[in-house]
Amino acid sequence: MNLCGKKNMGIHDSVHVPNLRHLEFQVRARFNQSLRGWASLIAASPKLQKLSLKLCGRPTHADWILSKWVGFPLKCLTTLELAGYVGPTLDLELAIFVFENATMLQEVIVDFVPLYNKHGYHTGDKQENLAKLRMKLPQAVNLTIK
Repeated sequence: MNLCGKKNMGIHDSVHVPNLRHLEFQVRARFNQSLRGWASLIAASPKLQKLSLKLCGRPTHADWILSKWVGFPLKCLTTLELAGYVGPTLDLELAIFVFENATMLQEVIVDFVPLYNKHGYHTGDKQENLAKLRMKLPQAVNLTIK
């Protein structure tokens, strides 16, 4: 399932996709928005094996407190892909949620190339942002950098 062009609003709780194996969503998010609205779709996909986030938007330069998402088991999720990763709290919030709930997670793929760089925003220090992600990454999970 590819969700592109939706604003960062999420999906209604009534959606149930029991056989979905790969969910790719591309969202535009600014400043301190959260991806929490997408949690219900992720929860409604019990056979989800790969979750791909393509983040298009201007990241915030300021840090804010990470929100704790309500957890639910992601029993089949083996791969998390973060495209357009720039390391603000928005990206990290989703990654931490997956790390804490995906018991079968094997690989995290990070692509630092911004998908939206029309205004030439500063993406920050890649090594610092990667270090934040690595601190939260479970030991048994492979990290691939593109």
